[in-house]
Amino acid sequence: MRYERDEKTEDLLQGIIAQEEDFIDIRTMEPRICVLNCDQIKKSEGRLVFADIKPVQEQYKVLCEFDYILTVYERNAALLSPEQFKILLEHELRHIDIKNTTKGITFGTVGHDFEDFYAIVDKYGLEWSAANA
Repeated sequence: MRYERDEKTEDLLQGIIAQEEDFIDIRTMEPRICVLNCDQIKKSEGRLVFADIKPVQEQYKVLCEFDYILTVYERNAALLSPEQFKILLEHELRHIDIKNTTKGITFGTVGHDFEDFYAIVDKYGLEWSAANA
C-alpha cells in the first residue's frame, strides 16, 4: 500500500467547508484535516469504499499536526465524476464530530445517520450518486 498527501483535495475540502451552511462547527473550530491518497482497493461488505475519515488519536498528535486524516482510495474514487467526488468529500466531512467538554475540545467521528443522508438527498436529489456520472 502506498499513501501520499493530497494538498489539492485539502484545498477542495476547505472550499466545501466555507460554502456549506451545515459546517459552521468545522469553520468555527478549524480542525486540521490531512487528505491522503491510498492505492489500495478497499471494500467493506463487498462494496467499494471510496474514502473514510478518522480522528488522529491523542498520542499520535505528537507526531503529526492534524486532527483528522481523510483517506481517499484513489483507485476506487477514480470511478467517480468530479461532482460525485465533491459529494463524497462533503459526506466524509459530515462524519466530523466536535465537542466542547470540560476537558477541552475533542475531535471524533460519528457513523452514518439519517441526517447525513437527508442532507445529501435534500441538496442533490435521490439520484445523487449519479451526479454527472
